[in-house]
Amino acid sequence: MVGFERALVLALLLSACAAFASSDFLKNGLLADATGKKHLVGAAIWDGGEKEAVIKPTFKAKIIPSEITVGRNHPNGTRVLAYFKGVAVELPMEFFSGSAFDDFGDIKDGFIIDIAQHDFDADGSPEIVAAVGNGLDQLQVDVLAYHPPQKYADRGRSQNWTVLGSLSGQSRVEVDGNKLRLPVGSQGRFAEYTLVGSSAGKKFVKSE
Repeated sequence: MVGFERALVLALLLSACAAFASSDFLKNGLLADATGKKHLVGAAIWDGGEKEAVIKPTFKAKIIPSEITVGRNHPNGTRVLAYFKGVAVELPMEFFSGSAFDDFGDIKDGFIIDIAQHDFDADGSPEIVAAVGNGLDQLQVDVLAYHPPQKYADRGRSQNWTVLGSLSGQSRVEVDGNKLRLPVGSQGRFAEYTLVGSSAGKKFVKSE
C-alpha cells in the first residue's frame, strides 16, 4: 500500500508540474532571451485561437512586409504570412510537418507558436525566428532569412525567403547573439547552434 501511495503522490506532483509549466509557457513563450528567464523582446504568441500573433519587421531594405502574422488558415491548417501591399506570402516554415499539428494542419491543443525577429548576424537586418512547442518535451525552432527583391513586382515570391535552420529540443529556446540554445534530455543539457557563413551560404551548425 505504501508503494501505491508513493506512486500516487509522484503522479500528482508530475501532473502539477506539467500544469505549472503549461501555464508558464503560455505567458512567457517559447523564445527566451540570453538569460533564459525573460521572453524575447518583441515576440508574439499565438495559442491557436482566432486572434493572430503579429510582428512588425524592421528589415534593412526598401521593399519589406508591413507585418508578419501567425494564425489559422481557412478552412483548415495554420499559416505564417508576410503582408506586402496588395499581396501576402506564406512563409516556408518547416515545423508544419512536425508532431505539433494534426492531419489537417491545425495546431494541437497544448501547443503554441512564438514568433519574433532577431539580428543573428549583426548586419542591421533581423532574421525571423519562430518556435512551436508545448513548453515541456516538444519544441521545434525555425529561423528564416529575408532576401529583398530588386523589383517591387517580385515582392510576392516565395524565393525571397530561405530557412537557415530547423532545430528540435525541449521546453524553451534561448536566443543569444548568433546562437540558439535548446534543452535536450533530462539532465539539464543544452544543444547549441551557431549561425555561420555569409550571404546565401548562411546556416545554423551545431557547436561542438
